[in-house]
Amino acid sequence: MGSGTYVGVIYAYPQYKARIGRVISLEERIHECVEPSLNGKALPPQSVAMKAIQVYISWLSQHVSPPAELTWLRFPALSLKDQPDTNHGARLFERSCAGCHGADGHGTEMAPPLWGPHFFNIASGLARVSQAAAFIKGNMPITQPGTFSDAEAFDIAAFVNSHPRPDYPPKMLDYPKGGKPTDVPY
Repeated sequence: MGSGTYVGVIYAYPQYKARIGRVISLEERIHECVEPSLNGKALPPQSVAMKAIQVYISWLSQHVSPPAELTWLRFPALSLKDQPDTNHGARLFERSCAGCHGADGHGTEMAPPLWGPHFFNIASGLARVSQAAAFIKGNMPITQPGTFSDAEAFDIAAFVNSHPRPDYPPKMLDYPKGGKPTDVPY
């Protein structure tokens, strides 16, 4: 199981989120995944779609006993010794990622876009190089997750995040209590 899975996430909420500045529910976290992260439209709290996602997450979590450690929900801790190399990241992307995500990064039937108007916006956690690198390290390439070195994961993340992505106008409300990570791109 890669990092960032939904298995057991039902037991991780309510949870404090610094970006919002308060404790949020699972429903609010789902909203955070859809609108700011995936650049989608907010799901009404009582909508069929919202309830279906909650039921799905509950179903995925049925064999997890609370209060489980839930270590698999966390991304791996990575160490960065040097600045990420976007040129090296471009070569790695071409070799290991373009087959699924498309040479232009705009996605294919096999995998989502990684930049452009149809994927995550600047408020997404994946717009942070550190978060994207940790996701890449824990989950990619899909056929051999965890095989990139920390430096390679950072290089790919820096390359992916060097491309334009949609803005998120409500970003000015983020981190109301401070503590914004240094790699937040706004």
